Amino acid sequence: MTRRLWHECSTCNTENDLKVFVREKNVCTHRTEELRSGVAITYKYSEYRKYPQCRYQLKAKQLDGKFTVFESELHDHSQRQENNRLKSPIRTAVQEMTHTGLTQGQIRKAVSGLHPNLTIDTKIKNVVQYTRQQTRTQIISVDDLQLWCKERINCPPADQLHQDFAPFYEVKDIGNIFVCIPTRQLLSTTKCSSVLAVDCTYKVTWNNLPILIFGTSDYKRHFHPIGLCLVSSDEAASTYKTLFQGVPTWASNINQQTYLISHVMDDGATGITSAMSVIPQSRRLMYWAHMIRKCREHRKLIPNEKKWLNVEKDIVNLQLCFQDNLFNQAASLLLASSTNNGLESLNGKIKQSYTMRNKLSLATFLQTAEPDLESKAHQWSQKIDQSQIIRLSNTGYVIPTTNSTMNTNVWLQQYYTMSWNSYDEYISWFNSGHLVDFSRITAPWYCTCRFGQKEYSCVHTIGLMIIWGFKTVPQIIGQRKGKVLVLLVVVVVVGLYLLFKHLWESTTTTTTTTPLPAANEFKIIQMEEIKVDEEDEDEDDV
Repeated sequence: MTRRLWHECSTCNTENDLKVFVREKNVCTHRTEELRSGVAITYKYSEYRKYPQCRYQLKAKQLDGKFTVFESELHDHSQRQENNRLKSPIRTAVQEMTHTGLTQGQIRKAVSGLHPNLTIDTKIKNVVQYTRQQTRTQIISVDDLQLWCKERINCPPADQLHQDFAPFYEVKDIGNIFVCIPTRQLLSTTKCSSVLAVDCTYKVTWNNLPILIFGTSDYKRHFHPIGLCLVSSDEAASTYKTLFQGVPTWASNINQQTYLISHVMDDGATGITSAMSVIPQSRRLMYWAHMIRKCREHRKLIPNEKKWLNVEKDIVNLQLCFQDNLFNQAASLLLASSTNNGLESLNGKIKQSYTMRNKLSLATFLQTAEPDLESKAHQWSQKIDQSQIIRLSNTGYVIPTTNSTMNTNVWLQQYYTMSWNSYDEYISWFNSGHLVDFSRITAPWYCTCRFGQKEYSCVHTIGLMIIWGFKTVPQIIGQRKGKVLVLLVVVVVVGLYLLFKHLWESTTTTTTTTPLPAANEFKIIQMEEIKVDEEDEDEDDV
């Protein structure tokens, strides 16, 4: 390696002047030496890893309180080091997208569209996180959090729909924190639904403070968040009391209309039980997944697997009750002691049969399963006895099921009287008929069957529309059209052949020409039929 040549380039009177000069040259400290005359500091180019051929350096020597700066070599950026990082143009584009407020998923889609050959999901995530950390407000104490909330306590203007703010906060210490963070756009969702879903998550903040998320959902099972709360504990009833009292106030101020919570959907947190006292007009609901999961934790109490499956089936059927009084009556029958061992005979007495067995997600169902649903609805409309359909009101009907064990008049009588002696009788009644309501002008319509309550779409509502003629079936479902078309083509061809043959015989002037015997005509037709049979066999093979 050749010896470096140094030449003087500048003189700095103070250490601050040296720092400014070094920053302008884009160099970093490489080595520091203690000499008799003072300190000698060697600097090298800051991006030496990116450009390994660049040997540019600076050296500052201290003498009598001043710094004499020497320079060596020139910049050489002709060769760039290969690495696994994103290239600078892509990384700059990702940083600009992050500054504009795009989410990580949106940035990934944009970059994949511009550079389809790159597999850089993890790298994009790292760049986005690093960029956000550079511009993120540093909150390391309770005082910093209080200052952050004070700056955002006022509601943003109407044109700033996505600007977050803190309409209510209480920050006393690390054990007493409640900060609500919504936006105008999120709070406007409360105009469409009065059901409030609440859930809590952990491991989001570095100090493990729980995040309380609240929102609502629509008919398509899409969750719409309303806001989130940074809380110190999700077990305390005071946390939920503050939330239940605050949400109607915050939503009413934004939407300029009164908002009342009709139902609260939660995961069974203990603090919500006493917090419901602040909204006595609301009803409390529980997530079905949490409920059935808690039941399955006690499945060891029933060693026999078949018995447990029967018990779980009873619980699932109980969850399908569509009225409070119906649920209370069925629950009392389920909890009542049985002397005839109904669990053993449940499978033999009750056959639950639904016209649509494969449960699909709603998005897949709406896009791919609509023709299949219409087919099953048409089959259901052909199987049932239409005389058993009872009209209750202008929009309400009682319909029988395909495996009904009683007529609809008896079903309706038991519905009003609830005169069941056992839970088995209730299940038999429930699977023999359903209530259908068409009070909505458009779908989804209401049906008390399993899929009507879970997926908001079932064969019964569509089948009734087919019976009444409001929904047409494009073709006879299940009928094969290939053979019919082939036979039709053969008949047309044979008919045309005989027609042209007759015209040719009537116009010919030769008297010696004799027509084909009937046997030959029969042989031709027979040969055509043989071809048809062969084509049919080929279709069956395919």
